[in-house]
Amino acid sequence: MLQKKEEFSCVNGTKNESDLMQWMRFLCGKNRKDLKRMAEKNSTLKEAYNELDKLSADEQKRLEYEARQKAIRDKNILLITGENRGLEKGERIGLQKGIQATIETCQDFQISKDNICQNLTEKFGISKAEALSYIEKYWK
Repeated sequence: MLQKKEEFSCVNGTKNESDLMQWMRFLCGKNRKDLKRMAEKNSTLKEAYNELDKLSADEQKRLEYEARQKAIRDKNILLITGENRGLEKGERIGLQKGIQATIETCQDFQISKDNICQNLTEKFGISKAEALSYIEKYWK
């Protein structure tokens, strides 16, 4: 069961509290002074405090970490963008091939250009001008 935030206050620790409660207080610590005070009471927390202190003191490591994180985010964005471009291109090519096949099939059955134009606007959701352009392009 969750307890109220006040119960985890970093200021009101007791000597007999559980390790879990000590960790919770440590993780909600607001400043170095509170963290250091808690670390002095528990050897495990002291190790964590020392590691945290070492990491935060090493500016170069932090910059390297941030650069790695940025590179990962940039790579993910490029992959997603590339995938979306590929899908859009595939849809355009598929639409054009479908329109071309429809025009050629209708022409084989000697259907008029006007009927083909109406069919293309209804089936492919394109304008009459686009349909006429495709008919001119693919008419044999």
